[in-house]
Amino acid sequence: MARNTVTTSIENKPLSKVTEIKMMLSTEANKNKRIMLVEGADDKKFYGFFIDDANIEINVLDSCYYMPDILSLSNADSALKDKVIGIKDADFDHITGKTYAMNNLFMTDTHDWETMVITEACECRVSMEGLERKEFVFTGDASS
Repeated sequence: MARNTVTTSIENKPLSKVTEIKMMLSTEANKNKRIMLVEGADDKKFYGFFIDDANIEINVLDSCYYMPDILSLSNADSALKDKVIGIKDADFDHITGKTYAMNNLFMTDTHDWETMVITEACECRVSMEGLERKEFVFTGDASS
């Protein structure tokens, strides 16, 4: 089968992302930071509530497809080892039994973070954090 630029581009995507991460961490502003890979912009916004952005840079992949390959390449690189983590939506991995043998790949407990927060208490807490409220008291009454 003849190789074309599309095939080459797809095959090189994980390596290109690892190179991008290395370049990002080589800057003075980011040299002591860690990288958190997430699937999309909504994930960045959600997980951004829970991290210290002075120490962690969130990088959006726009897909989960390459995350395991990117993490494998990062783990094998001495300059990136222990500096890159990934948070991947479980999607249907729990149903199909798909697992990943990587200590730096974290899976959501359910299909995605959106379905994890569909409980009233969790939704209220995340909303309060998003509004930067200091107090949180969940009464169990959704109307309050």
